[in-house]
Amino acid sequence: MKNIALIVAAGESSRFGGVLPKQYMQINKKTILRMSIESFIDCGQIDGILVVINKNHIKLYEDAAKGLKLIDYVIGGSSRRESVFLGLQALEGIQPENVLIHDASRPFVSSMLIKRVIYELENNQAVDIGVNICDTVKQYDKNNQLRSLNRDNLYATQTPQGFKYQMILALHKHNNLDYTDDVSLCLSSGINISKLEGEVTNKKITFLSDFQHYSKYMERKQTYRVGIGVDIHKFSQQLNKKTKIKVCGIELEHNQNIIAHSDGDVGLHSITEAILGSMALGNIGKIFPSNNKKYKNIDSRYFLEYVNKKLKEKGGSIVNIDLTIICEKPKIMPHSELMQNSVASMLGISPKQVSVKATTSEKIGFLGSQKGIAAQAVCCITINEGLE
Repeated sequence: MKNIALIVAAGESSRFGGVLPKQYMQINKKTILRMSIESFIDCGQIDGILVVINKNHIKLYEDAAKGLKLIDYVIGGSSRRESVFLGLQALEGIQPENVLIHDASRPFVSSMLIKRVIYELENNQAVDIGVNICDTVKQYDKNNQLRSLNRDNLYATQTPQGFKYQMILALHKHNNLDYTDDVSLCLSSGINISKLEGEVTNKKITFLSDFQHYSKYMERKQTYRVGIGVDIHKFSQQLNKKTKIKVCGIELEHNQNIIAHSDGDVGLHSITEAILGSMALGNIGKIFPSNNKKYKNIDSRYFLEYVNKKLKEKGGSIVNIDLTIICEKPKIMPHSELMQNSVASMLGISPKQVSVKATTSEKIGFLGSQKGIAAQAVCCITINEGLE
């Protein structure tokens, strides 16, 4: 197994003050723990999930995880560090390449964020995530004396944090200091850390007031919105040799180049337009103007991931995408499944939420005479107001 999620759910929730430990409280008819687990399942790139639980919560856990295919749970220790270590030791028989350590009390983590951590582990030993602190920050001492801190270089850490499994296991074996997160253990040992921008929606539920706030948020009526995107690009004159063009991030052989400021990927451009339309944020040319040299020959994946991040920041999510490519050549349908998987991977959603199909214009007009390629996308999203 390559990627394992280790979800820490062994706490007693002493600060929470609810009738149950917070990980077993329900939001919108699901426990907080199950919501966290399902985020990793939905990611599609996690090979196994191990939950570390409290010895007094076995029945609660079994009810919360009913019907899910998980690695057998592990009983945690008296501290978070000890619980993580026990979880890591339980994985020695599996020997994963990577482990993502996540606090069960962050149930709103997105599949995209999980994927970004996995991608970053390709070239790094450890990955931290967090959001920059916008509030003014002050520190007080035991005498309640205050001093202001410079917030410019401060950020609030989130989970999941990602690690090469053998590295983080070795650090835990040789260090018993009680850090509140595992990146801090890496820092104390001189391990280089890669830092990714987290998500404002990846909230942690600590107090009963947090639970009450997010419960009300989740119970609000979801708003469904639809956007439509259209994109057209010219082809160059026919060439005497094969070249390659991109559609939905997939390279296809063709005997004409696409004329465009960026890489001219009509599939990704039209989907980007559709997502922007669903949020009423204008069009792709407004946000990424073609007279900006920054975007010359740029991979259109950048545009799509940027608007997807904006959607996540608004607490929104994609329901489905329906994309139609219109051209005589190259033939699209033999590659439609690859394109479907490519788009889903970029957006952090399931391939089942993406439809890619193609048609011709029956040799009529601009497209029919093989002078260009076009695409139309429809995107449906949901947005819950309040969590921004």
